[in-house]
Amino acid sequence: MFVAQGRLRYTRNWAYLEVDPELTNYYLWLLSAELLGFRYAKHSLPKIQRPTWGGHISVVRKEERHLCRDWDIARGQGLDFSYDNIFYTNGLHFWLDVESENLQLIRELLGLSSCNHLHLTIGSYRISEKET
Repeated sequence: MFVAQGRLRYTRNWAYLEVDPELTNYYLWLLSAELLGFRYAKHSLPKIQRPTWGGHISVVRKEERHLCRDWDIARGQGLDFSYDNIFYTNGLHFWLDVESENLQLIRELLGLSSCNHLHLTIGSYRISEKET
């Protein structure tokens, strides 16, 4: 596991840890390089795009927002997290698994249960309207 830090950010319905863009750029580059061989050898794969919000770890998703108390707790705080350097995918999105006692504590302070699958979103395949 590797250790990094991010800043806690809030929108109206979402809380997330904003991660250093260089960390995301590095893993996006690695992922693209790894897939490049696959792309040329077997299939034509779509390009991987960066997340709209940049590399991030979701702390509270919008479907949980209505359960929260003390919204905005620790806004802008720098929080540590540990991450694994193994890529995971659901076929569309790519991420790295994350562990963070700090983020679990924030969820608890907001009145939510701990999250059993924190992850750092790296990117996703770009899907055009013609493909959907």
